[in-house]
Amino acid sequence: MKKSNIIICLLCVVIVINIIILLFFMPKSVETSTTINSTRQENKQQLIDNSLIPVKSNRNIEQNLPSQIENKNSQQTISNMQNFLQKLEGIFWGSGSREQKIYSLMQELNKANNDEEKIATLQTLADLKPIAQVDELIAFANSDKESEKVRAVAVNTLNETYLLDDKEIEQIGGAKISQYMAKLVNNPQTAKKIRNEALSNYAYTNEDKAKILVAQLIQKDKQLTVTEERLINTLMFANNENLADILPQLANNPSIISDEMAMQMVVFATDTADLNDITTDDKNDLIKILENHQFNPKSPTYQDDKEFLQIQLKELKQ
Repeated sequence: MKKSNIIICLLCVVIVINIIILLFFMPKSVETSTTINSTRQENKQQLIDNSLIPVKSNRNIEQNLPSQIENKNSQQTISNMQNFLQKLEGIFWGSGSREQKIYSLMQELNKANNDEEKIATLQTLADLKPIAQVDELIAFANSDKESEKVRAVAVNTLNETYLLDDKEIEQIGGAKISQYMAKLVNNPQTAKKIRNEALSNYAYTNEDKAKILVAQLIQKDKQLTVTEERLINTLMFANNENLADILPQLANNPSIISDEMAMQMVVFATDTADLNDITTDDKNDLIKILENHQFNPKSPTYQDDKEFLQIQLKELKQ
């Protein structure tokens, strides 16, 4: 069969699978898709772009408002929040410099009236990478006056801020972010949401420490959390050296690889350009681990996940 026909057949299979998932397994598939898409984005080295749109984050806040506001039975609260979001957009898209915008947003953060306003402001700040405000953001993330969810978003803002040009990070505040994230990850008293945020970019903020942590996680018998799985995949596919180091560890304890982790691994593998340069042995080891993975037959997406993995493996073998 001609290669073009094979590609067409594969595309048809993918389309059919997607239709089946949409019709019968929407809740689970949406969750899996979200996880895979997020891991794709975390593995990109070129994450920094000051033209990123903060509106997407603010819209997420709006989507969370109805249940909270309905309990308060106050349409005025909805109106106030919509006006606040428009104010943030006005600042972000305004004619001022990046520094002026960050200054204005920090002012809004300090006088915000509720968690929703603080979260929306922090998410907008994250898109501007406020590296000069690291001390203020760390103090905010440490504040007992703030809720756990707000503090977690502040940690995420610091993580996003770290993803700047390396020279700028080194000159201004990158080391402080690295030290702070390590402190959060290693402190057993750190709240779960906050630690998960610190772990989310740990492969970037503390690569050497992340390698040690990943080795410890893989050796454990207990089930990994979603955040821990994503940490392993992000670190493993960050470069070929990490891949060669972590693959044998996973091969020695394949039981810790969940269905979700296996799906993330194959997406990373087929979506990472650097894999073109890996050794044949490493590539074969990766394929062997994925081929040997046993999906949970009780999962509602069992058959679809197996077929998706096979399709992706065929691409990886080419």
